[in-house]
Amino acid sequence: MKHIKLFEQFINERFVEDQIPQLQIALRGTIGLTSKKEPVTKKLMEVIYEKYLHLVLIDGTDGYYEQDHSKEGVLIPHNRKHNKIRYDVPLLNFSSTQHNFHRDMKATTFNTVEDLQISADKKLFYKAFAENMDSVPNTVYNLEDIEKLELPIIAKPAAGFSAQGIEKFDTYEEAQKSDMEFDIWQEAKELDREFRAFIMDGELIHIAERITNTNNDMSVGKKDADDKIDLIYIDQDIEKFEYTDQILKMIDELSSEVNLDFYNIDLMLDKKGVMWVPEVNGAPGIGPSMFHVIYKTFIKMAHGINIPEECEKELLEIANEHRAFMAKEYPKEFKSIPCSLAKNGLIMKHIKLFEEYVTEKTSGQLIKPKRGRVTKFNHKKYPELAGEFFDLISTAYSVIGGHAKIKSPEDVFADPDWNYWEGLDIHGDQDFDMVMFGKKTKFGVKYSGVGHDGSSPAKREYIAARGRDLNKLGFYIEVSGKIAEILLDSYSVPVVSDLDTVEKVLGKKVDWIGLKEGEPGTGWYSRKLGGKMHDKILLGRPKI
Repeated sequence: MKHIKLFEQFINERFVEDQIPQLQIALRGTIGLTSKKEPVTKKLMEVIYEKYLHLVLIDGTDGYYEQDHSKEGVLIPHNRKHNKIRYDVPLLNFSSTQHNFHRDMKATTFNTVEDLQISADKKLFYKAFAENMDSVPNTVYNLEDIEKLELPIIAKPAAGFSAQGIEKFDTYEEAQKSDMEFDIWQEAKELDREFRAFIMDGELIHIAERITNTNNDMSVGKKDADDKIDLIYIDQDIEKFEYTDQILKMIDELSSEVNLDFYNIDLMLDKKGVMWVPEVNGAPGIGPSMFHVIYKTFIKMAHGINIPEECEKELLEIANEHRAFMAKEYPKEFKSIPCSLAKNGLIMKHIKLFEEYVTEKTSGQLIKPKRGRVTKFNHKKYPELAGEFFDLISTAYSVIGGHAKIKSPEDVFADPDWNYWEGLDIHGDQDFDMVMFGKKTKFGVKYSGVGHDGSSPAKREYIAARGRDLNKLGFYIEVSGKIAEILLDSYSVPVVSDLDTVEKVLGKKVDWIGLKEGEPGTGWYSRKLGGKMHDKILLGRPKI
C-alpha cells in the first residue's frame, strides 16, 4: 500500500497560500473576471480569488473601484473590492486607459496601456490588418462606403463586448436607415463555428469553442443592436483540435503588430471552411475552467518557475468541475462539439452538477448557524447535507489528492465511527464554512477530520478551534509534525505522556518513544498506519 499523507501532515501546509505565487490583474470594471452568475461558477471563482489572484478593480477617475454594490448584485469579489496594486507582484494589465498607477508603475507589468490600444479599439485593429491579412473580412469605416462591401454586412462600434452594439443588415438601405451609430462596417460571413484562442508569451495555450446559448435563441441576425448575446465557451483539446495549424499561422501573422504578452483571438469558420479573424482582445473574460492554464503560463513567464504541485492539482480539479457543470447544463451545445475536453475523459468523477446545487437544502437553511459560533448537530438528521460537506472536505484535502475514505458525497456519513459533527459559519454567509468530525468514545471525542472552504480564515479558525477544544476535558487527537508543535507551543494543549494511558485510550499496542529529539512533548510513540510505522503523540484531555 502506498504511503498516504496524513491529515496532520496536510495541515502543516496551512500557510501554503503565503507561498503560492500570485497572478495580479488590474482591470476597469465592477464584475471581476467573469460575469457568469451560476452558483457553480461563483463558488469556484471564489476559491481562485481567495488563493491565486490579486485582482485590482480601477475606475474611470484615476482611482480604485471601492464602491460596495453587493446589495445590487454586482459581482465584485468580496475579498478584492478594496485592494490596491501590489508593487512586489508582477502585474497583468487589462486596462487600455491611463490611470495614475500606470504613470509611475513600480510593478513588473505585462500588457502596457499603449500595446492594448489595438485590442481595445476595433477600428485600429482593422486598419492595421485588413489590407495585409487575408483572414480579416473586408472592412470600411464610413457609412457612405458600405456599397463597396458584399451583402449581407455587419455594423459594429469600435468598442464593446458580447456582441453588444452589433447589427446585421441584408440590404444597404437597411444599414443607411439605422438609428444606431457605428464605427465599422464589414462583410458578414455565413458561419459554421466560432472559436476563441488564448495566447500568452507568444504561445497558443488554450482554445474554446464559442456557441450562442440556444436557450435564448439570441444571435447577431436576430437581436437588436443594444442586446448582448449570451455566449458559452467550451474548452477544446488542443492536441485533437483540427484547426490548430491555421490558428498558429494567424498568430504568426498578427505578431508583427500585436505586441501583447496575453490576448485572445476571436475566430470564425464559415460554411466554406475558411477561417476569419474578427478581432483580438487584450482583456478577455476568464472563467474557472481556463484559469489553470493561464495562471500556470503566467507564473512561468513572470516568475520563471513552475507552479507548486498542490496548486496544479487544485486548479485542475476546479477546471474539470466547471467543465462537468457546463456539459450538464448545456447538453445540446456539447453534443455538437467533437473534441471538447469534457468529452475526452477529463471530467472528474463525483462532481456535483448544477441541479444538485439549486435543489438541495443547505446547512444555512436546515441548521441556521450563527456567525462565529460553533454549532453541534446530529448528522443522521441531515443526510441532504452530505453534498455540501463533501465539497468542504474535498477542498480541505485537495492538496493531497482528496480524503482517503471520502471519495463521493455518499461516503461523508458512511463511517459509523464518525458520530460527532460540528460546524462553523466564518464569513457570515449563513452556511457552514467549516465542519469538524470525530468519534465519540468512552474517553470523549477523538477528532478525525475537517472540511473547510479553502480560505485562510477557515484554516486559521480550524487550528484555533482545535487548540481551544483540546484544553477541555473529553477531547483528544493523534498528531505529529508542525501541528503538534503549534498546539503545544501556541495553545498549551496537554500531552498524554504515559504508555498505559495511551494504549488504553487508543485500544492498541504502541512502541513507546517518550522524548523524541527535536520534537516538543514527552509522549511520543510509534504505531502502524496505512501499512507503515508513524511517530505520533496523543494530545488533549481524554476522560480516564
